Amino acid sequence: VVTAAVLIMKMMEVRPPHLIGTLVFNLLLTSYYSHEGGNMVHGEEYLGRYAPAPIAPLLGYTRKEAPKVAQKLEDRIIYRDILQPIFDAKCVECHTEGKVEGKLRMDSFEELAKGGDVGPEWVSGKAEESELYIRVTMDPKDDEYMPPTGKAEPMTPAEVALLGWWINQGASPTMTVGQAKPDPKMLSYIEEYF
Repeated sequence: VVTAAVLIMKMMEVRPPHLIGTLVFNLLLTSYYSHEGGNMVHGEEYLGRYAPAPIAPLLGYTRKEAPKVAQKLEDRIIYRDILQPIFDAKCVECHTEGKVEGKLRMDSFEELAKGGDVGPEWVSGKAEESELYIRVTMDPKDDEYMPPTGKAEPMTPAEVALLGWWINQGASPTMTVGQAKPDPKMLSYIEEYF
């Protein structure tokens, strides 16, 4: 934008006014269609979602307040405090309102529980039979592997282990770490997040 402004000022010194108008028109047209292209690729709220906090409201985007998190590790809710942040970082770009790949949304537990075009995302107590777990543990070269190459970083082995453990524990949206009674290895994975 600064470069365009400098160009416009320089052109005003040596160019006829109709050329300046054409430049301004093209700048506005390019900005508009770039924004529309971003909406198609990233969803309609991408500009506001990633804008600095003071600018987001000017763009009509209201950020959701993060829920208050318990201070004790055993009181933390597994889904809300561990898994949803993983999904937000690695899945929500393609599975959110405005961009629902595979008819699946992952921006909240309620949406995830509805499942996608292949049906339910998990079988409570059986991670190996759960679509959500299968998609992140298959061969990365497989077309069904999630996330697709180039979209987001894949889940780490610890994140995959936490997902499988949560499903095997019953996939509850309210279960706390203390209620789940993690073994030492799983506890070490959980502690990485806090």
